Amino acid sequence: MKLYKGVHLAILLIAFAWPNAGAATQLSEQRNAVIGKWQALFKQREVLVARDQATQRAFDDYFRRKDPAMALFQELDSQATKLQAELSRLRDVSAAICSNQDIWHEHDVGSGTVKCTPFVGKEEEVRIFFVELEASNKANQLWFAQRQANSAEIRELNIIFKASIAERRETRAKVAETDALIRPLKEEVARLDKARSNKLRITTKSFIKKFDLNDSSQFVTPGNSCQSVFGAIIPAIVTCGVLGGEDPQDGGLASGQFRLRSNLEGEVTCLENKIIGWRLAPVTTNAGAEFFFVPASAELIVPLAATPSNEGWREVDSVALSYRMRGQPNGAGNSLMNLAKARSCTFIWHEISAHLTCSNGFLNSQVSSRGSKFPSHRTWLNATMINEQSQGPFKNLWDCDGNDSTYVQ
Repeated sequence: MKLYKGVHLAILLIAFAWPNAGAATQLSEQRNAVIGKWQALFKQREVLVARDQATQRAFDDYFRRKDPAMALFQELDSQATKLQAELSRLRDVSAAICSNQDIWHEHDVGSGTVKCTPFVGKEEEVRIFFVELEASNKANQLWFAQRQANSAEIRELNIIFKASIAERRETRAKVAETDALIRPLKEEVARLDKARSNKLRITTKSFIKKFDLNDSSQFVTPGNSCQSVFGAIIPAIVTCGVLGGEDPQDGGLASGQFRLRSNLEGEVTCLENKIIGWRLAPVTTNAGAEFFFVPASAELIVPLAATPSNEGWREVDSVALSYRMRGQPNGAGNSLMNLAKARSCTFIWHEISAHLTCSNGFLNSQVSSRGSKFPSHRTWLNATMINEQSQGPFKNLWDCDGNDSTYVQ
């Protein structure tokens, strides 16, 4: 079983060589999270491999010590055979020099004594017998001690061997389990490397184009004039003639030229024709700052709602979203408008909806926008203008919505 597969090097190459690894995108965050899990598992794997190497060293030590120990065991067995032969010979000598033929059974080999009376004239034979018996006893004692030490070493080696076998089996099973956990992470990284992160920005500006208050068609009652409607009320404030003149060329906040501005930013991760992740930031709103048409309030009256959710990391076919913004003039502006003609619909508004899908890794955004009949509205998708609703006459500000009379139709 090979425990080293170059996984660590592969992790480093993937983590640091990926072109978009440093980008702060949902895709890079997810990918880094997967890499983090992969690296954590690989650290566990390194610990297991180190343990397996220690077990291998124990095996090597076992085999290094086993052969000499077994050789000594065989040598001691050979010595035992020789000792038995020598003891058999001494048994014969004892029978020859002792009157008691059963004395051998009473003889203690380790005591160095023989309880028998030698025959007269056989003193030399008895002396030689005792010398040989003492040497045999010493050899037997040495053999016995060596055999005990050898047996203890072999028992120790067998214990080590059995423990090493169990340790290796457990370690390698855990390595296999870790590899099984690493494998899908590796596959997920490979899958994410094929994905693409797409930026999304939808910006809408509601703005007042030029209109001429000297044009009687701008007023609710035919034939009315700017002077008859406003001039007698606050001639110092309202100058009859051309008003407005906003014409925004982009959706940027710094470029201004808007009554209301809403901006949605997000990102969508595409894998071929599927969305695998998306994240939509909260919609930001802004109000313009000119004369009495300036909204005193600018708010998201219908908050961002996305289906299946505002953020997710799973495979879906599409994401749908919508939101609505509204604003109204300041108090002085509303009072002036009411003096001209009372109205309940003080809010202008715009509403955005979008349907997001993927095609070959690229984001397809179908965005639609609509708003009150006055003023004009323009929508940009990623800095490209995609829709404009031109304002009608000034009198549309008194045309209230049938479903909600606080809104301009």
